Amino acid sequence: MMRKFPQAVITGAIVAGLFAPAAAQAATPASTATSAVEVTSAVQAAEASAARWFTLWSGSKKGKYMYTPSQKNKARVLQAVVQCWSGGDGTRATVAFERRRYGAFYGASKPRTFACDGGKKYYRVNQAGVGLRYRTAIFLKGKSHTMRVWMQNYG
Repeated sequence: MMRKFPQAVITGAIVAGLFAPAAAQAATPASTATSAVEVTSAVQAAEASAARWFTLWSGSKKGKYMYTPSQKNKARVLQAVVQCWSGGDGTRATVAFERRRYGAFYGASKPRTFACDGGKKYYRVNQAGVGLRYRTAIFLKGKSHTMRVWMQNYG
């Protein structure tokens, strides 16, 4: 059950807030500004630590195959964004990740094949080993064409 306050009490509270001493009014905006700065820095820190895609390596080459330099994986999700152009001759690209261990490359992930139509194609591995070195291998079946690749982590 709600209680009704007399109009005089409500008006008195409003008037008391408007006619507070000057020292109290001067202190209020400063404390609000300080808390606003603290909130802003907290939001910036949260945005900086938010998970996002970041590029480990990017480059392009014209040919029938391409290997990226090996990169140290920094997160569990590893992705290759591949783009190639075929000019309508039916060229297909195969992409896979290869893990480097003891100076040699082995343990390629399951490859994915797609058409070279000029669009970006995404190849993702969700359980990649953190701290291990990987490289992206791209092979074209057909004629040689320009390929572009971005090797990315999510975290």
